[in-house]
Amino acid sequence: MMDKQKFVLGLITDLFFSPRLVSNARQMGYRTGLIESAQQYSEAEDFLRFLKTDAPDLIVIDLDSGLPWPKWLEHAKQDAQLKNIPWLAYGSHKDVKKLARAKRVGANMIVAKSKFTSEMPQLIEKLLG
Repeated sequence: MMDKQKFVLGLITDLFFSPRLVSNARQMGYRTGLIESAQQYSEAEDFLRFLKTDAPDLIVIDLDSGLPWPKWLEHAKQDAQLKNIPWLAYGSHKDVKKLARAKRVGANMIVAKSKFTSEMPQLIEKLLG
C-alpha cells in the first residue's frame, strides 16, 4: 500500500512567499494548498471543518497575512482531531508581539521571514520528518 502523499497547507497572502512555498513543497514531493482569503472561513468552525475534510500534515502561516490566524490556530490546537498538526509560523523579526502571540496560541515553530526564506525546505522537513 502506498503512503498518502503529505499535504502542506499555506495560509499566505503574500505573492512573493506563496509561490515559493508551493514550489519548494512540490519539489520535496508534497501536495500543496493555499488559503489566501478568510472570506469562506469567517468563523473558526468553518476553517476547522475545512481542515477535517483534507487534514494537512503541516500548516505554514504568514503572521503578516491579515488572515484570522490567531483564532484559527487556537481553535485547531483545542480540537482533538487537529491538535497534532504542526504549524510553522513566520513573520517580521521586528514584530515581537506577533511572534509571541503565535507561540502563545500554539504554533510549533516560529521563525523570522529571512530564516523562512533561506531555510524553507529544511524547516518543512524538520516538522514533517
